[in-house]
Amino acid sequence: EMKNLIFTTALVTALIGLAVPAVSDSHSGSETTTLASIDTVAVATLLTNWEAETDVLTKAAIAKEIQAALGVTVDGLIGRRTISAIKAASISTEFTKPTRAENATAKLALAVSDGTLTQEQADSISVERASIKEIQEKAKVGSLTKNAAKAQIEAIRVNIAVTSGRLTQEQADTITQGKASITEIKDKVKAGDLTKNEAKAQISAVRDTMPAKSDRNIASGQNGNGGKGGGSKGKKKKKKK
Repeated sequence: EMKNLIFTTALVTALIGLAVPAVSDSHSGSETTTLASIDTVAVATLLTNWEAETDVLTKAAIAKEIQAALGVTVDGLIGRRTISAIKAASISTEFTKPTRAENATAKLALAVSDGTLTQEQADSISVERASIKEIQEKAKVGSLTKNAAKAQIEAIRVNIAVTSGRLTQEQADTITQGKASITEIKDKVKAGDLTKNEAKAQISAVRDTMPAKSDRNIASGQNGNGGKGGGSKGKKKKKKK
């Protein structure tokens, strides 16, 4: 009887495991999708069409179809989550993983298309992003110090956050002023005018006057730009030995 009980328990556990969604996204708000329910042939065809398409919006529309079929967040951006879902479904169709820059361009096009941004705002953001690349190149060749480059890039990212509506101008001004104050405090520590503990207390007080950390991260460009689909590039965490 004990053996039968163990066998029955194992069988029930296995069946439950098969019923659990293999590929799903808790943020999608859509019905969960299991591997068995995915039409892999249809997804493979969509991937082929997506790869061949050159129009940004049409490509994003195809990406949305792919994501809906896989049961992940539908945002029109092929990123880490979507790629993981494709692999999990054992779909072997070859396709070129989009870069972060390509996904960022697609995201802007989608924002203009759905009325979230005007074309003028999108163009302004594109120009700002190009400026960031130029600053980074100057830092690489030594035309700018790392600190100067960082300051300029942060200022541009704050402008982008305001233009895209992720921050208000008031929040942006508070963040900018707060960061300037923090830099001054750190300089005083280097000069020996403040102890580390005094500086820590002052910096904490400054941060209390600033917007929430999530908003400050937006201004620092730490929340990514690939949307729910995620980016295809990113820093890999080193495994602890």
